[in-house]
Amino acid sequence: MGEARPPTELILTPMGCIELSDGTLRLAGYAPTASSPYRSVNTVHVSATGQLISQQQIAPDGALTFGELTTSADGGWALALAFADGGQDNILVHAYGPDNQLKWQRQYGGLLSDEAGDMIPLPDNGFLIGGGKGVWEFENLGRDEYLLRLDSLGNTFTQLVTGTVFRTVSDNCDATFGEPLNDWLVTLEGTGGTNFVLTDENGYFAMPVEPGTYSVSVTTPNPYWQTCEPVSTVTVAAFDTVELTLPAFAQIECPWLETDISTPFLRRCFDNTYTVSYCNKGTTFAQDAYVEVELDPYLEFNSSTIPVTNQTGNVYRFDVGLLEAGDCGSFEINVTVSCDSTLLGQTHCTTAHIYPDSLCVPTPNWGGASIEVDATCTGDSIFFYIQNVGTTPTSAPLPFLVIEDQVILMQSTFNLMPLQIREVKLPAAGGTFRLEADQEPFHPGNSMPSITIEGCGPDEDPTSLGYATQLPENDADPFISIDCQENVGSWDPNDKRGFPKGYGEPNYIEPNTDLEYLIRFQNTGTDTAFTVIVRDKLSPFLDLGSLRPGTASHPYQLAVAPDGMLEFRFDHIELPDSNINEVASHGFVKFRVSQLLNNAPGTIINNAAAIYFDFNPPVITNKTTHRVEVNFIEIDLIPLPGWEPGSIVVTPNPVSGDALIGLVDAGAGTRFQFEVFDSSGRLVRRDIHDSNPFVFQRHTLAQGLYFCRLLVDGKVAGQGKMVVME
Repeated sequence: MGEARPPTELILTPMGCIELSDGTLRLAGYAPTASSPYRSVNTVHVSATGQLISQQQIAPDGALTFGELTTSADGGWALALAFADGGQDNILVHAYGPDNQLKWQRQYGGLLSDEAGDMIPLPDNGFLIGGGKGVWEFENLGRDEYLLRLDSLGNTFTQLVTGTVFRTVSDNCDATFGEPLNDWLVTLEGTGGTNFVLTDENGYFAMPVEPGTYSVSVTTPNPYWQTCEPVSTVTVAAFDTVELTLPAFAQIECPWLETDISTPFLRRCFDNTYTVSYCNKGTTFAQDAYVEVELDPYLEFNSSTIPVTNQTGNVYRFDVGLLEAGDCGSFEINVTVSCDSTLLGQTHCTTAHIYPDSLCVPTPNWGGASIEVDATCTGDSIFFYIQNVGTTPTSAPLPFLVIEDQVILMQSTFNLMPLQIREVKLPAAGGTFRLEADQEPFHPGNSMPSITIEGCGPDEDPTSLGYATQLPENDADPFISIDCQENVGSWDPNDKRGFPKGYGEPNYIEPNTDLEYLIRFQNTGTDTAFTVIVRDKLSPFLDLGSLRPGTASHPYQLAVAPDGMLEFRFDHIELPDSNINEVASHGFVKFRVSQLLNNAPGTIINNAAAIYFDFNPPVITNKTTHRVEVNFIEIDLIPLPGWEPGSIVVTPNPVSGDALIGLVDAGAGTRFQFEVFDSSGRLVRRDIHDSNPFVFQRHTLAQGLYFCRLLVDGKVAGQGKMVVME
């Protein structure tokens, strides 16, 4: 019949050949470029006798991994390409008519890789594509088979919900468009499943859905905002597009300042860089805003990317000026981790606090007391200070506790007048001490007073390490961020860490404790990485609506897939490889998220991330694990000789949460000591109280059988067993 030989520059690696309805042939193949043999496709149209009719090149922005050529029902043809775009495989389809003119082109794929295995034409001039789809299974990257049904225009979902979230010019919720509200989460939940999407810079969103009836909700970034009367339900019919307008208004005119601080790691004896980010998520401007950064005492300040406007000791002030609603920014601080005065694995805590930090949310039930805590270490003793910095006395006795490493050393209460201080002195021998105090009820914000001192004791005593980050920091308010990290010598360059890391080996956390995740990455390849993508599928026991994106080493764009997958995309990052510039080859991103309300006891919260460098396969991080723990204790104390039976009272028993333990005839000023031992006789808990009865709390005591004893003024009064159950 003859043969056609295209010009030399169109050398093909064969991909497919089809016969068209007019008897001509269409061929396609990979064509080399200067950078790769698989970066473009050439197609050749030849006659039945082999004469060249036309030729064309298709060059998608990515590395090609698969191609499929097929005819279409109208006498045309189509080409399906799988190509790596930013480390994931997407499907690109070009459809041509009988005249060889392009009718449409579409890209398909989620936040994980999708690949086409075969493509066949359908009678309605659409196509059926079979292949594999990337899925997140038990925090691992897996594959599922799937079928992709395209109509004659390349549509997959023929139903679409679109809309705009915007600020009204007044609070009467009329349809007058004001400024668009970007990065607001829109959720559709109904018969077709639950779908999520973030609004873009124009406040716009488009969400493909299955036919069905959905409830629509918009998550506001803070209490200052209020959505107008919500669209309670929306019904989407087959082949339908529903357009929504979702106005919101400012119910409180006030700035809402947020800050976050972190660093990928703290390398002992080397320079390290903190990134500080800040935003005004409020409804009006903030005048003369500034950020105070308090460096850990063992960090030496070197430089910053914006000027320091004031310094007091290790507290540095950075003015950021007028912040309009929606304004964000960031700066960097370079520090050196002290070499001679630190231990490998020592924890360093640095705090960022943005001002003005006032909250404009009404607190009608708050009495005015406000609790703050502090601590000092003086050789062989540690002093804790609990102060009421408010304007009125505390409304009732409030509890506090002291933990040494993993043992609760002391539990008691305080009741303070304005500016009064309760001092607690304890002997120290190298342990990690933490004091937690309850905040005054209905106090504005989310303050949880706590302070940790690591390694307090004489120099000759061994220092306990690794306990300082097991429990939450007092940074639940948006205007404060505390970054506590253990310094390192060597490290995994691509990993994920959760804070707090949790108590003990099971990593216990209490219900409703927020989690912060830090994902670190490093380019260890042989060339510059131009795009880095971090994908993270949150545990179903975490509340996506509470997501608070944090600081990062480089600018990024955040997307949320309909299934809740997070994508942090670092375009144009130009991350050098570690062989060329080791210091600049690192990056990180951080975010905060709440648990679902009142997660059940025993709930396991796992999480991992996938990191993509350009067109390379993903790097899967380690898996972080936390277990939600609740209280349930049964205590059986037997009075010893000299104490009458029944004189020791435990209420209630069994115990759910807290127990009251006391002596019927104990006088004022009696000192109680309650000790708990595990089955091997190791002391795991010692509580000291000066009130009768006193409160015993389980906290993080693990399930099992324990032995306990009660000492009164140093004399053993009773002993028995304690069963801790889930």
